Amino acid sequence: MDHLGYIKLYRRLFDSTLWSLPPDELRLAVYLLLRARHSTNPKKLPGVEVKRGEIITSLMDIAEACEWHENRRAHRWSKQKVARMLKALSEIGFLTHKSDTYGTHLSLCNYDTYQGGVSDNADAGGTPADGCGTPADASGPIQEGEECLNGKNEKKKTARFVPPTIDDITAYGEEKGLVDLWPEKIHGHYEMKGWMAGRNKMKCWKSAVSNAHRDGWGRKQGQGTLALDADESPAEMRSRLLGG
Repeated sequence: MDHLGYIKLYRRLFDSTLWSLPPDELRLAVYLLLRARHSTNPKKLPGVEVKRGEIITSLMDIAEACEWHENRRAHRWSKQKVARMLKALSEIGFLTHKSDTYGTHLSLCNYDTYQGGVSDNADAGGTPADGCGTPADASGPIQEGEECLNGKNEKKKTARFVPPTIDDITAYGEEKGLVDLWPEKIHGHYEMKGWMAGRNKMKCWKSAVSNAHRDGWGRKQGQGTLALDADESPAEMRSRLLGG
């Protein structure tokens, strides 16, 4: 692997949804930025081209490349975990994902915007210079409240964050089939923290709820793996378990 050269990492990352994801997802995102093809000349393979901002790899290759050592032991993600993290990065508009005969083909959204040429007197946020692959007067760096759509430099205005109610969290859990979700505990936890994700204001409460359930602390305790009775909805199951 060629370890020469560099990538650009803007301070605007602090305000992005990516920064509020678990550390492993952030590590994976930086790895993909480092590995993505930077040349403007596509790499041509039989039947496919690897363009600027794209990478052809595999789940196993990613796991091996991102291995780390702790307590004198080597640790490595499973292929299933890598697949889940790629899906999470795709959902926030960081990449688009497709498979082909050569492996897993990834395209990083707005790569030219953030990794294109920058003039010497650019501001701290970084302003792309003309001729970087993305016209400076057309799309520019994505500002807060905008995100990448379908791998294109399209912009979408997002609404200001509104904290959910307990009923909102309950409804989301029912929609996702999280029958052992503990809405009251999750709501109380983030209400006490002022709906902060780490040191930043939360941008997506649904991701926070899913992470709480995945990590275990957002689940009803002592229930193990739960199953619905015949013809029972998640809401009816929750009422039954709570004795309502």
